[in-house]
Amino acid sequence: MSRRDAREKLIQALYQHEFHTEDEAGSIIPEDWLAGLGERDRRFYKQMLEGVAREQHAVDALLSASLQGWSLGRLNAVDRAILRLGVYELCYVEDIPAAVTINEAVELAKLFSTDKSARYINGVLSDVRRTQTNKTGEKAGE
Repeated sequence: MSRRDAREKLIQALYQHEFHTEDEAGSIIPEDWLAGLGERDRRFYKQMLEGVAREQHAVDALLSASLQGWSLGRLNAVDRAILRLGVYELCYVEDIPAAVTINEAVELAKLFSTDKSARYINGVLSDVRRTQTNKTGEKAGE
């Protein structure tokens, strides 16, 4: 298994959290949810899930600033989950290059959403990356 598999499970978990309280979402996700993931990927999954939840307000603010003509609530829940994970990775996870984060988000969109969503997600995350680069002088996530 790989980080891609962990990201797929992350998107599914973040999607579940959209519609249920934290306690309810935890009971919906089966105990063997992470079966097949190695220990390293389980740690990655847990760190990312906790990080997105902890920083959701800041992530949503960054995301909203880059949506151009859309509101966060207008996005479908799958795309919102993918974008939240992508923005969190870009802005808070230093050991994942921005290009990898954006590519992984696009691939997740192709898997769980549509090609049209994949192009939109690419554009939004690229804008977040540019915005963060302009503020810090360094590439976000690199």
